[in-house]
Amino acid sequence: MTDLFIIKKKALTLVVMTVAVIWGCKPSVPSDTIQPGKMEDILYDYHLAKSINSISRDRDVDADVGWQAYKLAVLEKHGVSEEDFEKSLAYYMRHADRLQDIYESLSERLEGETSALGVPGGASTVRTYSLTGDTANVWTGDPSIMLMPTQPYSSMSFHFSADSSYYKGDKMVLSFKPQYIIQDGSRDAVALLSVRFSNDSIASQTCRLFGNNPQSITIPDSKHLGIKDVKGFILFKTNNSGTNTQSTLRLLFISDIQLLKIHEKKSEQAAKDSSDIKMRPYSQTQMKPMPDSSQRIRRQIPPPVRQPGSQPIPRHIDR
Repeated sequence: MTDLFIIKKKALTLVVMTVAVIWGCKPSVPSDTIQPGKMEDILYDYHLAKSINSISRDRDVDADVGWQAYKLAVLEKHGVSEEDFEKSLAYYMRHADRLQDIYESLSERLEGETSALGVPGGASTVRTYSLTGDTANVWTGDPSIMLMPTQPYSSMSFHFSADSSYYKGDKMVLSFKPQYIIQDGSRDAVALLSVRFSNDSIASQTCRLFGNNPQSITIPDSKHLGIKDVKGFILFKTNNSGTNTQSTLRLLFISDIQLLKIHEKKSEQAAKDSSDIKMRPYSQTQMKPMPDSSQRIRRQIPPPVRQPGSQPIPRHIDR
């Protein structure tokens, strides 16, 4: 019994040592680099400053000059020099998995911040659509994502199958708010929404994302075929300007992602049905032939009564 206990104890010790070695082999962030927790705080303020600059930009001040002032204010708040910040960004861009971990935590903090800055939020979009028909947000994924021009973090795709809650004539709307955080290079991303109908026909719409304005893509079931499934993606394109993406901050934050399913109003459906009836051609059994002119019945006027001693009265027939 004692020998068995010793064997189990040695085995447990070996497992603990193995885990410790594996954990110790994971490279840590260099000491001269801003650590993940502090980097998250800086990027949080960095993102908010970017939003404020885009919303309250002074027309008399150059956009780059205004943003540089916001950026320096953020770095001064956290006691970090611009050189150290740039150096740390270069490290995290080379280690995209670490930067992704930071933004997974950061995205939770950024939820609702855009509405606090005065940008129309997704909830108001839902309320607007609710005034025109029954609306439901069928999006079940993360409401916010961070994209960067590095695989596998450069794109997000989705696929939803329709169920019994989808009606013929429904309208699908993909809405979201993009926010670029870019030091240098172009702003170029694309979003696509694709709907497959019951007869396997497909309707697709795309939009290019060049700025930070709220975006929406709409595809209606205008032929009342019924929706089978909905697919789409958002892709942050790689930089073609020659800028080194391994050392330059180029991020795309997508927030307030919604996929709205909007039922057609009954009044709209009734109007369409009425229009279909008016435009429907008559069948041969429904059409009644007009009588030929030669077959028209002439109205007969009875002959006038002739009085004794009077002249004959001419007889007129109305045709």
